[in-house]
Amino acid sequence: MITSLSKEAKELAAKEGVSLNQFINLAIAEKVEYLENEAWIARRRPVTQERIDSALALLNRAGTLPPEPRDEVPESYKAWERERRGRGKAGAEKV
Repeated sequence: MITSLSKEAKELAAKEGVSLNQFINLAIAEKVEYLENEAWIARRRPVTQERIDSALALLNRAGTLPPEPRDEVPESYKAWERERRGRGKAGAEKV
């Protein structure tokens, strides 16, 4: 098994155009990144409706500067938002 794994790793490294050492380092880095991300997800605060509402309130806050050209809210979003608000919180889809 180890021989076949070594052979496969060498073939994949050659296919990627890197040395076996670089290939192994990249594989380790990807695994570490994955594990760190899993740990971060486990530690983060759960998403609650209160946190969603707070984030939306922040995003909906009016600024003091006018929008830059082509930075306006699209009409399609405004129509969707009017429809969503018309349904009320009970009928709104969960985010």
